[in-house]
Amino acid sequence: MKRTASGGYAFRIVLPDSGWSYGVDLLKSDRPKRTTFSLDFANDQRGSDAGAVCEVGLNDALAELKRAGFVGGPEYGEIGQLENYSLSRGKVYVVIREWAMPAPREGEAEKTCLESISVHSAD
Repeated sequence: MKRTASGGYAFRIVLPDSGWSYGVDLLKSDRPKRTTFSLDFANDQRGSDAGAVCEVGLNDALAELKRAGFVGGPEYGEIGQLENYSLSRGKVYVVIREWAMPAPREGEAEKTCLESISVHSAD
């Protein structure tokens, strides 16, 4: 990981032959005292096959977090659009953003993938 201008650490890896990349960030702030770890996926061509980065779907991640004792759910914007999923347990907060991967073949269900997941802890 490399130090960033904001005082945190980050790296990004491009997955070969897929157009996808993922990045990891670790940030610490003093006011409020908080540590944030995040993982995000990106592709210049929205709607691209996300198979390379969609091994674990949104429902899998939410189920595991709830099994671990996290509570919460979807958060909606002022016009009713889904903005993210927010869960917490004690002083640890998790925010997940999602996107739907198009169905690979006619008649199959689309899969909801993770666009980003961030874990925030406050001391």
